[in-house]
Amino acid sequence: MVNAELEQGATEEDVKQVFEQTPRIKLVSAGDGYDSTGKIHEKMRDLERPRSDMPEAAVWEETIKVEDGTLYWIHMVHQESIVVPDNIDAIRAMFELTDQETSVKMTDKALDIE
Repeated sequence: MVNAELEQGATEEDVKQVFEQTPRIKLVSAGDGYDSTGKIHEKMRDLERPRSDMPEAAVWEETIKVEDGTLYWIHMVHQESIVVPDNIDAIRAMFELTDQETSVKMTDKALDIE
């Protein structure tokens, strides 16, 4: 479980909206059948992603909680594929080829990341 001290007030819905709008983060729900990392991995296989890669972090909606100024959540990371888009963006940054936002959009489009 991840916990983060919030600098300003936020609700669980606020956090969900931020996660939904953040590139490379996917909200998943146990209620939709994603109650294990294996089932998420299987979904990537069903989507015919190469090697069942998931370059996004999957955050379980049900685990997002805000209590006493602290945010909590549980997420899943596919360690072999999550580094690929970040490395591509890092190469562009190193050579000052474009700004971060443009690079993320370019990489996500090239890798078919929603």
